[in-house]
Amino acid sequence: MSYNPESERREHERLFQSLNEEQRMVYNGVLDSIEAGKGNLFFLYGHGGTGKTYLYKTIISKLRSQQKIVVPVASSGIAALLLPGGRTAHSRFKIPITLEEHSVCDIKTRSMIAELLKRADLIIWDEAPMTHRLAFEAFDRTMRDILSKEDPSAIDKPFGGKTLLLGGDFRQILPVINGGSRQETVSAAINRSNIWDACILYTLSQNMRLKDEEKKFVEWILQVGDGNAPSIETMEDSNADTDNIKIPSKLCFKWREAR
Repeated sequence: MSYNPESERREHERLFQSLNEEQRMVYNGVLDSIEAGKGNLFFLYGHGGTGKTYLYKTIISKLRSQQKIVVPVASSGIAALLLPGGRTAHSRFKIPITLEEHSVCDIKTRSMIAELLKRADLIIWDEAPMTHRLAFEAFDRTMRDILSKEDPSAIDKPFGGKTLLLGGDFRQILPVINGGSRQETVSAAINRSNIWDACILYTLSQNMRLKDEEKKFVEWILQVGDGNAPSIETMEDSNADTDNIKIPSKLCFKWREAR
């Protein structure tokens, strides 16, 4: 798909004006990695409403206005639709449905997708925590193999030295393990992969959608997600691996029985 550099430039100018300080820090870090050829691996962490997708679009429009190539993907179809030219990661990278410790993606060295990945300046992968860590490891091995054909040193670099921006929220859905335990689900997350050690972590904390009357509710939701919300312990669940969360009275509606 071709893009008009002039229309992308105008889109970038419109989007860039509204970036907050946290977003600009990520923006500058990613562009510096591309321009300096550092090939950094980034992870953008932030709960819903902090402007991750907005930031992706700003970076994409900037690079496409310079006629550079961005490959935006997401772990789910809904998230992929929000990215300009987005695809699901499994579709774009030919990730196997059944993953094993030494799996690789079904990408031939001289195929069109291999050429696209060679020429890409940036790969964006949204909703990364939803995907099994083995998928990232398979893509990592594939990228190292493809890029090492022209640059032998790429075999020792994460994702072959290609700049990669992952993003998502670990409070949301983790990889779904059929019949798996809590421990198996947690161990399948990307932050349990050896790739995670190479990640440069950025955090977005400012909610861009929030209204004043919603702040207390969102703060409580984040406490629940972090495991810090007040709970009520009973004799029945004192040994269980669950909590009974105490809901603040201010967040409850009083129900009146109809007469």
